[in-house]
Amino acid sequence: MKLLCTSCRQILLLSMVSNFLDSLRRYELHQYPNDKRRYGKMLLRLPSLRTISAKAAERFLSLTLDGTIQLNDLVM
Repeated sequence: MKLLCTSCRQILLLSMVSNFLDSLRRYELHQYPNDKRRYGKMLLRLPSLRTISAKAAERFLSLTLDGTIQLNDLVM
């Protein structure tokens, strides 16, 4: 497996994100044709979801390290 240079990885990542967002936009327009603002509203929620996700992951790790909860094979 050949490693990509940093700028190549960035270009690849931007391309993947662009494709994902375009697919999401087309899906939203197809599934909810009468709600043209839905896609924009969803994009505005992404930063909050990212923050909540990071906090949840941190809490999960903390509980795991304390021994409060046990990791199952699926999580590992």
